Amino acid sequence: NSEQILHGDANGAVTAYYDNAAKLATTASGISVTGTATVTHATANEYVATFQNSGNNNKLKIGNNSSGYINIQGARVDNGNPYNLSLQTEGGNVGVGAEVVSSWTKLQVTGTAGAQTGAKQALYVTSPSAVAGEGVGIRMSASSGSHEAVGIIGMVNNASGNSGSMTFHTYNGGATIPEVARFDNSGNLGLGVVPAQLLHIKSAAPDIRIED
Repeated sequence: NSEQILHGDANGAVTAYYDNAAKLATTASGISVTGTATVTHATANEYVATFQNSGNNNKLKIGNNSSGYINIQGARVDNGNPYNLSLQTEGGNVGVGAEVVSSWTKLQVTGTAGAQTGAKQALYVTSPSAVAGEGVGIRMSASSGSHEAVGIIGMVNNASGNSGSMTFHTYNGGATIPEVARFDNSGNLGLGVVPAQLLHIKSAAPDIRIED
């Protein structure tokens, strides 16, 4: 029978065959797999694969956690802090820095990044632009059929300098999603207008109503 099963060279490669086709081979840098590699763990809710460098300082672990998620975890042994990326296979929910994702959210970001006082920067969204009035935004939509509920929270550049304004937009049935409110870099609030004072309101009927 001329069919190969296993071939090895002294001080060299070892190759395993299936039906005379090479499937697993050792190389100078590691191993090479041709086809699909299936890893089965005898214990439930355990990582099925762990990869680490020779210094044992960085690890990548892949497996299912106790909540049925696909979990990818990288951990530096020198500080012991894990970095998780979780994917819920039923529903497609994603967690960044969160081993378990809340059932009511599609994306959950957990972290303590950021050095500023107050709220930490767990999520960073950027769209680099130096053009005045342009920037980045997060679009939210509850649209369904003829109901078009859309809103945008944005951050846009000022005409000059390293500053900008936070803008709020809501859809009102037209061809665009107009800006309805703005906080500038000085903390001024404009409703229907770019603010020139601490509170600046512009409207065809600029009424203010206060109730107890």
